Amino acid sequence: MARPIPPARRYDDPNEAAWQNARRVPHPVRCFTERVHLSQPVEQYGFGLTYIRATADSRDAPGGNAFWDAAERARASSHWRYHEIETNHMVASNRPQEFATLLIEISETRVS
Repeated sequence: MARPIPPARRYDDPNEAAWQNARRVPHPVRCFTERVHLSQPVEQYGFGLTYIRATADSRDAPGGNAFWDAAERARASSHWRYHEIETNHMVASNRPQEFATLLIEISETRVS
């Protein structure tokens, strides 16, 4: 089976876009088709769970339904910490400082 061509992505910085786009390659298809099997629900493992939603992506964006469904599940669950960053899927490229600050905050928050 052929690898899917990566969807076009929007970057805020044209230099970042040029750098990223020159390195894009097709994604292994099994990442999209192979199920993950866990011995128990992820919420029952002894580690914290955090979902960071990129709010600029719509449901019809590439992978949108899966991301929206996951975000809604995380937001509704008391087991998950839920955060939003106003950008598209390229969070680390478009909002690096905000993303890094949030990751530090998450790492310093004790999960009960």
